[in-house]
Amino acid sequence: ANHYRTFREMICKESMMRYGISEQYKLGGNYLSSEKLTLCPARYPFTPLPKNDPGPNGEEKLGWHISTYGASLSALHHPTTYASGTDEYERERLNMAYFKGDTSQSGVSVRPAFIKNASRFYMIADSVTAKNGRNCQWYWIEFSAIGFAAAHNGRANILWLDGHADANDQGSIRTRIPSLGQSSKILMDTGSFSWL
Repeated sequence: ANHYRTFREMICKESMMRYGISEQYKLGGNYLSSEKLTLCPARYPFTPLPKNDPGPNGEEKLGWHISTYGASLSALHHPTTYASGTDEYERERLNMAYFKGDTSQSGVSVRPAFIKNASRFYMIADSVTAKNGRNCQWYWIEFSAIGFAAAHNGRANILWLDGHADANDQGSIRTRIPSLGQSSKILMDTGSFSWL
């Protein structure tokens, strides 16, 4: 995704028709039959919001931003790539995991052949942000103001690059993504909207 696109618009025609920019409608894919497949039924909003819905803070048009699971915005934001390796070869291998996009984002499409451990490379997940009082799910994750959401008994559902999905608490996330280190901004409680 870039700042105006979400991954589900690229794989779901229904979502592209709802949220997409008019000249890009033709880009919407048919991989998913319904945009609700990218919504967590336990989280707000279960019903997709209109494109111009002002959202919970009332000041932004957030419909296309909060009606989806979170994904990494780019290689610059994914923990497996931004926390690059200790030598030049490793840094280059990690950077090549993403196709290059514009200069500010470094790339948005994953190249699996360059991913060393697909079972530890997250693709989409329960997400949450409390930034500006939003307190809702968000379309990308960057582990600063937006993180994984402990939406299911203290765990976040995560889809990994190898195709499996599971529920993870903070300990299992740290184990699987060691590059996140001991940062406290990994998993947020969806009741108190505080970092765990």
